[in-house]
Amino acid sequence: MSYISAIQALNISPKRYLALYGGSAIGTSILITVTLISLFPSVFGEGLGRFIAFSIPLYATVSILLYPLILRERIKNEINQNMHYFITHLGILATSDLDRKKMIEHLANRKEFGALAEEIRKIYVLMDTWNLSLAEASRIVAKKCPSIILADFLDRFAHAVDAGEDLEEFLKSEQETVMNQYAVMYEGALYDVENLKEIYVSLTISLVFVACFALILPAISGQDISFLMYLVIFSFIFAEILILYYLKVKVPKDPVWHSLKGYLTQLEKKYTKYLAISILGCVMISGLIIFEMMRHPELLEGARPGLLISAGITPMYILGRITRKEEAMLRRRDDNYGAFMRSLGGATAARGGMVIPALGSLQTHDFGPLTQNIKALYKRLKIRVDKERAWKLFSAETGSNLIDRFTDMFVEGLTVGGKADVIGEIIGQNVTKITGLRKKRDQTAGSMTGVFYGMMVGVSFSLFVTFQIVDMINTMFSQMGEISPLVAEIFPIYLFTIQYTPFYLLIILIAHALLSSLMIKIVDGGHIANIYTHFITMLWIGMITANLTEYFISPMLSV
Repeated sequence: MSYISAIQALNISPKRYLALYGGSAIGTSILITVTLISLFPSVFGEGLGRFIAFSIPLYATVSILLYPLILRERIKNEINQNMHYFITHLGILATSDLDRKKMIEHLANRKEFGALAEEIRKIYVLMDTWNLSLAEASRIVAKKCPSIILADFLDRFAHAVDAGEDLEEFLKSEQETVMNQYAVMYEGALYDVENLKEIYVSLTISLVFVACFALILPAISGQDISFLMYLVIFSFIFAEILILYYLKVKVPKDPVWHSLKGYLTQLEKKYTKYLAISILGCVMISGLIIFEMMRHPELLEGARPGLLISAGITPMYILGRITRKEEAMLRRRDDNYGAFMRSLGGATAARGGMVIPALGSLQTHDFGPLTQNIKALYKRLKIRVDKERAWKLFSAETGSNLIDRFTDMFVEGLTVGGKADVIGEIIGQNVTKITGLRKKRDQTAGSMTGVFYGMMVGVSFSLFVTFQIVDMINTMFSQMGEISPLVAEIFPIYLFTIQYTPFYLLIILIAHALLSSLMIKIVDGGHIANIYTHFITMLWIGMITANLTEYFISPMLSV
């Protein structure tokens, strides 16, 4: 039943979906398979190529069958991750004199709610076009809603409307209910991340073991080491991309930075400035390295490619470090924002809904790093040029997604005649809960960062110790004289080329460092530039470990 409803969510009947999309996809995939086998029989006519060719229709069939479920799951996650904003916004609008249909229309037009706004739009359409009551429309949408949290809320909401319960009081009580459900979902996702971290560690250890075995195997079986290393590189990248994708799906989408466009703030200017400095630094250092190598070709013999690559991209660390510093200030602004909203709401209500005098009375209060932004907001509002832009600039200058979303709700609530003190209290309480959840998320990200840094040492050490052993064995075999047939039959000796093996290991370390950095960024929800900090740090850890391993282990094996 749920699969049928998932297809119906695409606004198409199950029979038509399977006949139209399923038939065309499967037919096209079969045609591709036949074409590949006919045109390239030597590649796709036998062995692995034949398996790949015949797996195309199977892949197409599975994709068509799973697509509705995947889409439904994505919509459900998007709704759940916006429920705390939605319930706050609805509670704020309920403090005003707006009629219920108008409230629903306001929420349906909020694009930032994503899939949740589409569900609310369905309620509005049922009310506006089909003249259903709010309760009836809510129940109809709840039955087909992919999110259990939203469906349960709509059922309770419909019952409260039918019973004639005061909407403002009902939504006040619902604030805590929905926020608790959101907190359970958030903490559950963080628990899954902790479990995934253990799985990732075990998987990495297994892959390192496979890589070490692949390094030794050519000396035993005579297989091509390049082919084996290609398989190892593919296994590392494929396995870590799967973990990365799982994290992206599982971790709550709660970005720290706002996504406002068209506001050139000091934060934007600083980011652009240090981005240019970092790129220029990379170009200069990389150019210097290349120039010296061309000028003195003999340096190529003793060059350490890993250290040279690390040195070439190290200036990007400047951008990452500056961004992390600004992000720490941003998180402190978020921590002070709840108290500011409660104070502003109370002061505005005491002054009969006048925001500017209320802001003026708060100028002497200390709200940490948020204080300067509050003073700038007060000056802009006092000029009375463009109030809407003044509030948007306040959000943009803080850099915070949380402040942007809740400030927008506060301004809209006052515009439609809401109660300032109640609005400030609702926002203050919900912001406090969200920042508390974010602190738990930061702890999870910090724990993961420490584990990943330690794993980088283990991966680098294991790979390069094994390489030193293989190099020693290969050198020893090459120096041996002619071996008797009896010994060769009992213990066959294979010589192989290991000239490019360090480059294969270097690719593994770079890919591992990059993908691990992306995982950390997804978990902490911070700025994309944070990747540079973790990537460069882990890369240096890996390269230094590799070179120290060679420096200390090589003399021991030579003896």
